[in-house]
Amino acid sequence: MDVAWQYAYQSITLARTTPPGPRVRLGRAVGPHLRDNPDRDPRPQHECIAMDIFQQLIRIEPGGRGPREITRQVAGVVSASGMGTGLCHCFCRHTSASLTITENADPTVLQDLEGHMARSVPDGDPQYAHAMEGPDDMSAHIRSVLTGAGLSVPFSDGRLALGTWQGIFLWEHRTGRHEREVVITCLGR
Repeated sequence: MDVAWQYAYQSITLARTTPPGPRVRLGRAVGPHLRDNPDRDPRPQHECIAMDIFQQLIRIEPGGRGPREITRQVAGVVSASGMGTGLCHCFCRHTSASLTITENADPTVLQDLEGHMARSVPDGDPQYAHAMEGPDDMSAHIRSVLTGAGLSVPFSDGRLALGTWQGIFLWEHRTGRHEREVVITCLGR
């Protein structure tokens, strides 16, 4: 491994923590082209900042198919992190549920989204080869791929920087009731 890139690799060491944890040094190295210039210092030039990492798993109780708002739970994790400014990343640990940000003021938005998804990706399509767990199995996987397993939201002054009408939703794509897990990771200061 080139010395310059080895330094960059060693500088970016992330520790997995649950409580507010160790400071993490992030580096920026100037690449391996330095060795081609004998007049330059061969050591990488870098700037470092310290960041905290806080991670927590939240469990969402079964609720059946459709979007379910989890903004308060996510905001609670940001608050528990003790950080003022940073980025909150949410990751859904399932292949038949997803995360999205949409309007949280008018419930008909959620009804329309679920209706559109039902028309676009119907259950029990005979062209689906994968149906091990029933007619909603493959359609749930497709819906999850279309909407995504993760999202990131900045936070300032310890509060999520969502717009006035925005909320974070776990979108259950199965017709049955399943407990879901979402990993919330906060990076910041």
